[in-house]
Amino acid sequence: ITKPAEDMIIITTEKNVQNGFDIYGENKNIIPFTVWIDKLEIKNLRPEKDPPFLKVIPAKTRKLLLKLARKDRYKGTRISYGAKNFIGDYNKIHNDETVYFLPFQHGKKYFLSQGYNGSFSHQNHNAIDFNMDEGTPIHASRGGIVFEIKEDSKIGGKEKDMYHKHSNFIKIYHRDGSYAVYSHLKYNGAVVNVGEAVSSGQLIGYSGDTGWSSGPHLHFDVNVLDSDFKKK
Repeated sequence: ITKPAEDMIIITTEKNVQNGFDIYGENKNIIPFTVWIDKLEIKNLRPEKDPPFLKVIPAKTRKLLLKLARKDRYKGTRISYGAKNFIGDYNKIHNDETVYFLPFQHGKKYFLSQGYNGSFSHQNHNAIDFNMDEGTPIHASRGGIVFEIKEDSKIGGKEKDMYHKHSNFIKIYHRDGSYAVYSHLKYNGAVVNVGEAVSSGQLIGYSGDTGWSSGPHLHFDVNVLDSDFKKK
Protein backbone atom coordinates (compact mmCIF):
# COMPACT_ATOMS: atom_id res chain seq x y z
CA ILE A 1 0.00 0.00 0.00
CA THR A 2 1.14 3.54 -0.73
CA LYS A 3 -0.01 6.82 0.74
CA PRO A 4 -2.94 8.26 -1.28
CA ALA A 5 -1.56 10.55 -4.00
CA GLU A 6 -3.85 13.42 -3.01
CA ASP A 7 -2.50 13.32 0.55
CA MET A 8 1.02 13.99 -0.73
CA ILE A 9 0.18 17.60 -1.62
CA ILE A 10 1.05 19.98 1.21
CA ILE A 11 -0.28 23.56 1.17
CA THR A 12 1.30 26.19 3.43
CA THR A 13 0.87 29.94 3.97
CA GLU A 14 3.82 32.17 4.82
CA LYS A 15 4.21 35.89 5.42
CA ASN A 16 6.15 37.73 2.71
CA VAL A 17 8.31 40.86 2.56
CA GLN A 18 5.30 42.97 1.48
CA ASN A 19 3.61 42.18 4.82
CA GLY A 20 1.22 39.98 2.89
CA PHE A 21 1.12 36.23 2.37
CA ASP A 22 2.54 33.62 -0.02
CA ILE A 23 0.69 30.35 -0.57
CA TYR A 24 2.99 27.44 -1.43
CA GLY A 25 2.28 23.95 -2.62
CA GLU A 26 4.63 21.02 -2.19
CA ASN A 27 4.12 17.95 -4.37
CA LYS A 28 5.74 14.83 -2.91
CA ASN A 29 4.36 12.62 -5.67
CA ILE A 30 6.30 11.17 -8.61
CA ILE A 31 3.84 12.72 -11.08
CA PRO A 32 2.64 16.33 -11.57
CA PHE A 33 -0.45 17.68 -9.83
CA THR A 34 -2.71 20.65 -10.55
CA VAL A 35 -3.70 22.72 -7.52
CA TRP A 36 -6.68 25.09 -7.53
CA ILE A 37 -6.91 27.72 -4.81
CA ASP A 38 -10.61 28.50 -4.41
CA LYS A 39 -13.02 30.11 -1.94
CA LEU A 40 -10.43 32.81 -1.33
CA GLU A 41 -11.62 35.33 1.27
CA ILE A 42 -9.25 38.18 2.07
CA LYS A 43 -9.19 41.49 3.93
CA ASN A 44 -6.70 44.25 3.13
CA LEU A 45 -4.86 41.98 0.70
CA ARG A 46 -4.43 42.07 -3.08
CA PRO A 47 -3.71 38.94 -5.20
CA GLU A 48 -0.90 39.27 -7.73
CA LYS A 49 -3.23 37.93 -10.46
CA ASP A 50 -6.90 37.51 -11.25
CA PRO A 51 -8.65 34.17 -10.68
CA PRO A 52 -8.71 31.31 -11.45
CA PHE A 53 -5.78 30.52 -9.18
CA LEU A 54 -4.51 27.39 -10.91
CA LYS A 55 -0.95 26.11 -10.84
CA VAL A 56 0.77 22.92 -11.93
CA ILE A 57 3.30 21.55 -9.46
CA PRO A 58 5.82 19.16 -11.05
CA ALA A 59 6.77 15.96 -9.28
CA LYS A 60 8.90 16.32 -6.15
CA THR A 61 8.67 20.12 -6.26
CA ARG A 62 7.69 22.99 -3.96
CA LYS A 63 6.17 25.94 -5.82
CA LEU A 64 4.64 29.34 -5.13
CA LEU A 65 0.92 29.13 -5.92
CA LEU A 66 -0.28 32.64 -5.11
CA LYS A 67 1.21 35.86 -3.75
CA LEU A 68 -0.92 38.38 -1.85
CA ALA A 69 0.35 41.88 -1.06
CA ARG A 70 -0.89 44.01 1.83
CA LYS A 71 -2.90 47.05 0.72
CA ASP A 72 -2.72 49.32 3.78
CA ARG A 73 0.21 48.78 6.14
CA TYR A 74 -1.73 50.27 9.05
CA LYS A 75 -4.73 47.93 8.79
CA GLY A 76 -5.05 44.29 9.75
CA THR A 77 -5.32 41.43 7.32
CA ARG A 78 -7.34 38.24 7.11
CA ILE A 79 -7.10 35.29 4.74
CA SER A 80 -8.94 32.01 4.27
CA TYR A 81 -9.12 29.68 1.28
CA GLY A 82 -9.60 26.16 0.08
CA ALA A 83 -7.28 24.04 -2.04
CA LYS A 84 -8.32 21.29 -4.45
CA ASN A 85 -5.80 18.85 -5.87
CA PHE A 86 -6.09 17.14 -9.26
CA ILE A 87 -3.91 14.37 -10.63
CA GLY A 88 -1.93 15.52 -13.65
CA ASP A 89 -1.14 18.69 -15.59
CA TYR A 90 -4.29 20.56 -16.64
CA ASN A 91 -2.42 22.12 -19.58
CA LYS A 92 -1.95 18.76 -21.28
CA ILE A 93 -4.41 17.49 -23.87
CA HIS A 94 -5.47 13.86 -24.06
CA ASN A 95 -4.53 12.19 -27.33
CA ASP A 96 -7.90 10.83 -28.46
CA GLU A 97 -6.22 8.78 -31.18
CA THR A 98 -4.33 6.67 -28.65
CA VAL A 99 -5.18 2.98 -28.84
CA TYR A 100 -5.90 1.39 -25.46
CA PHE A 101 -5.41 -2.37 -25.14
CA LEU A 102 -7.98 -4.44 -23.29
CA PRO A 103 -6.74 -4.68 -19.69
CA PHE A 104 -6.12 -8.43 -19.76
CA GLN A 105 -4.14 -11.04 -21.65
CA HIS A 106 -4.28 -10.76 -25.44
CA GLY A 107 -6.60 -13.35 -26.98
CA LYS A 108 -8.69 -13.84 -23.85
CA LYS A 109 -12.38 -12.91 -23.65
CA TYR A 110 -14.39 -11.77 -20.63
CA PHE A 111 -18.02 -10.75 -20.25
CA LEU A 112 -18.56 -6.99 -20.05
CA SER A 113 -20.89 -6.94 -17.06
CA GLN A 114 -21.33 -3.18 -16.65
CA GLY A 115 -20.63 -0.11 -18.74
CA TYR A 116 -21.10 3.63 -18.36
CA ASN A 117 -23.83 4.77 -15.91
CA GLY A 118 -24.54 1.24 -14.78
CA SER A 119 -27.40 0.01 -12.61
CA PHE A 120 -25.20 -1.18 -9.71
CA SER A 121 -22.53 1.54 -9.82
CA HIS A 122 -20.79 3.82 -12.38
CA GLN A 123 -23.52 6.46 -12.07
CA ASN A 124 -22.18 9.57 -13.84
CA HIS A 125 -18.91 7.72 -14.28
CA ASN A 126 -17.44 6.34 -17.50
CA ALA A 127 -16.02 3.00 -16.38
CA ILE A 128 -16.33 -0.62 -17.47
CA ASP A 129 -16.41 -3.91 -15.55
CA PHE A 130 -15.18 -7.28 -16.80
CA ASN A 131 -16.37 -10.43 -15.03
CA MET A 132 -13.39 -12.68 -14.30
CA ASP A 133 -12.35 -15.22 -11.70
CA GLU A 134 -10.16 -14.06 -8.84
CA GLY A 135 -6.50 -14.34 -9.78
CA THR A 136 -6.96 -13.52 -13.48
CA PRO A 137 -3.88 -11.75 -14.88
CA ILE A 138 -4.37 -8.01 -15.44
CA HIS A 139 -2.30 -6.23 -18.08
CA ALA A 140 -1.62 -2.53 -18.65
CA SER A 141 -3.98 -1.04 -21.20
CA ARG A 142 -1.44 1.67 -21.93
CA GLY A 143 2.14 2.41 -20.95
CA GLY A 144 2.95 4.86 -18.18
CA ILE A 145 4.23 5.33 -14.64
CA VAL A 146 2.75 3.48 -11.67
CA PHE A 147 2.05 6.19 -9.09
CA GLU A 148 -0.27 4.59 -6.54
CA ILE A 149 -1.01 1.07 -5.35
CA LYS A 150 -3.37 -0.35 -2.73
CA GLU A 151 -3.22 -4.08 -2.14
CA ASP A 152 -3.73 -4.58 1.60
CA SER A 153 -7.48 -5.30 1.55
CA LYS A 154 -8.97 -8.77 1.95
CA ILE A 155 -12.66 -7.84 2.04
CA GLY A 156 -15.45 -6.91 -0.37
CA GLY A 157 -19.23 -6.77 -0.56
CA LYS A 158 -22.32 -5.12 -2.02
CA GLU A 159 -22.80 -2.47 0.68
CA LYS A 160 -21.22 0.74 -0.63
CA ASP A 161 -20.81 2.50 2.72
CA MET A 162 -19.15 -0.53 4.27
CA TYR A 163 -16.81 -1.61 1.46
CA HIS A 164 -16.17 1.36 -0.86
CA LYS A 165 -12.80 2.23 0.69
CA HIS A 166 -11.53 -1.36 0.69
CA SER A 167 -10.91 -1.85 -3.02
CA ASN A 168 -7.37 -2.74 -4.02
CA PHE A 169 -6.10 -0.94 -7.12
CA ILE A 170 -3.24 0.15 -9.34
CA LYS A 171 -3.09 3.64 -10.87
CA ILE A 172 -0.94 4.39 -13.92
CA TYR A 173 -0.17 7.91 -15.19
CA HIS A 174 0.11 8.47 -18.96
CA ARG A 175 2.34 10.98 -20.74
CA ASP A 176 -0.64 13.07 -22.00
CA GLY A 177 -1.85 13.77 -18.45
CA SER A 178 -4.50 11.05 -18.23
CA TYR A 179 -4.35 8.09 -15.88
CA ALA A 180 -5.90 4.63 -15.68
CA VAL A 181 -7.31 2.84 -12.65
CA TYR A 182 -7.47 -0.95 -12.32
CA SER A 183 -9.67 -1.80 -9.31
CA HIS A 184 -10.95 -4.66 -7.10
CA LEU A 185 -7.64 -6.52 -7.30
CA LYS A 186 -6.86 -9.43 -4.99
CA TYR A 187 -4.95 -9.10 -1.73
CA ASN A 188 -1.25 -8.53 -2.51
CA GLY A 189 -2.30 -8.64 -6.15
CA ALA A 190 0.13 -6.12 -7.64
CA VAL A 191 3.30 -7.30 -9.40
CA VAL A 192 4.57 -3.78 -10.13
CA ASN A 193 5.85 -1.07 -7.81
CA VAL A 194 5.25 2.65 -7.40
CA GLY A 195 7.64 4.53 -9.66
CA GLU A 196 7.93 1.69 -12.16
CA ALA A 197 7.55 2.43 -15.86
CA VAL A 198 5.27 -0.09 -17.55
CA SER A 199 4.50 -0.75 -21.20
CA SER A 200 1.23 -1.54 -22.95
CA GLY A 201 0.25 -5.16 -22.42
CA GLN A 202 2.59 -5.71 -19.46
CA LEU A 203 1.38 -7.87 -16.57
CA ILE A 204 0.68 -5.58 -13.60
CA GLY A 205 -1.42 -7.63 -11.19
CA TYR A 206 -4.26 -10.07 -10.55
CA SER A 207 -8.02 -9.55 -10.31
CA GLY A 208 -10.05 -10.02 -7.17
CA ASP A 209 -13.27 -9.14 -5.38
CA THR A 210 -12.22 -6.42 -2.92
CA GLY A 211 -14.12 -3.25 -2.09
CA TRP A 212 -17.64 -2.35 -3.20
CA SER A 213 -18.29 -5.30 -5.48
CA SER A 214 -21.08 -7.70 -6.42
CA GLY A 215 -18.64 -10.45 -7.40
CA PRO A 216 -15.14 -11.08 -8.79
CA HIS A 217 -14.36 -8.66 -11.61
CA LEU A 218 -12.05 -5.95 -12.90
CA HIS A 219 -13.15 -2.31 -12.85
CA PHE A 220 -11.28 -0.19 -15.42
CA ASP A 221 -11.46 3.52 -16.17
CA VAL A 222 -9.38 6.32 -17.70
CA ASN A 223 -9.46 9.79 -16.17
CA VAL A 224 -8.81 13.10 -17.92
CA LEU A 225 -9.05 16.68 -16.59
CA ASP A 226 -12.06 17.85 -18.60
CA SER A 227 -12.57 21.04 -20.62
CA ASP A 228 -14.92 22.57 -18.04
CA PHE A 229 -12.15 22.43 -15.45
CA LYS A 230 -9.67 24.01 -17.85
CA LYS A 231 -12.01 26.99 -18.36
CA LYS A 232 -12.16 27.85 -14.67
